[in-house]
Amino acid sequence: MPVAPHSSFPIRTDVDLDFRPANYVADWCALAAVVQNVTGEARRAAVARGLLGSVRLRASQLVDVPPRPLSAQLLSDRLPPARRAHWIAGDPLIRVSGEYLPAYLPGEVEIARLVLDTRPMIVYSVRVFALSSSAQGLSRALRGVRMVDEHGTTFSHHGALDAHTYSLGELIRLIDSVRSSTLPEHPEHLPFPEALLLEGVALGVSTGRLHDFVQISSAVYPELRAFYRTRLAWWVQQHFEVGPRSRYRRYNWADTLGQWWGERAG
Repeated sequence: MPVAPHSSFPIRTDVDLDFRPANYVADWCALAAVVQNVTGEARRAAVARGLLGSVRLRASQLVDVPPRPLSAQLLSDRLPPARRAHWIAGDPLIRVSGEYLPAYLPGEVEIARLVLDTRPMIVYSVRVFALSSSAQGLSRALRGVRMVDEHGTTFSHHGALDAHTYSLGELIRLIDSVRSSTLPEHPEHLPFPEALLLEGVALGVSTGRLHDFVQISSAVYPELRAFYRTRLAWWVQQHFEVGPRSRYRRYNWADTLGQWWGERAG
């Protein structure tokens, strides 16, 4: 099960845990295709605004900001050191998040990411790569998966190498099984995202904002964000005395993917 043992979490019936993409290339919509391997979280948001436009408050009035051309700097998977330093300097606290993730291996793509609402944000990237091999003269592609962050953390997880793609449920189980060298006292029964919530409590995150402390999303699995948003909010309610929630709710590029996916499914 993609939840802690003995959990009574009510899985939403509109989330298809059996969904399995044909491949790991997010080519089902323009935004997914563009942002899939962009490491920086702020650049992903900028790409979404550039493609779709946005709304800003000017002189107490909401004003539509039309889409604008996207620069090569925004679209790069990873920025060269000089460009990265220039980009980050524009707003260091926000723009640095994710920009120092490790380089992609040949043929590697990101299939999910976890973002912690710290300052700056902490970004974990779940990546899959293809390894060419031959057995008895027959070539095939083996899938390998790893999680990385910007600090050289060692991660372990349960997830076998396979020639096929993960279903949404299998990806959730993989993320839940992650163990991190920075969380040595992670309870064995507790999934990784919930352990990060406990880390947020240790950092002093208020219970009113804890439900939005961990954001999990994917350009390949659009329903992943909705699943975890519901589950983590439920878990917080079950384990903490929660007063009125903060009105703050982070809306990002992954919400747009979820909307597009809903329109496509409808």
